[in-house]
Amino acid sequence: MNEPVNQVTFALEPADNRRLASLCGPLDEHLTQVEQRLNVRIRRRGNLFSIAGGMPGAEHARDVCNRQI
Repeated sequence: MNEPVNQVTFALEPADNRRLASLCGPLDEHLTQVEQRLNVRIRRRGNLFSIAGGMPGAEHARDVCNRQI
């Protein structure tokens, strides 16, 4: 049985290029690691993020991204 897919969207405020670069990593490698560990799909455009996946993985990924770096 497949788990329902939930979508979480949020913006990192204030938009800070250094913080985004640190969070995402080179070529978004850090986001890829979060995706693999939590079995979610992360899409971003600037400081706007969309995370799709099962709960609580999607919410946990949002929390990881929102954590101060």
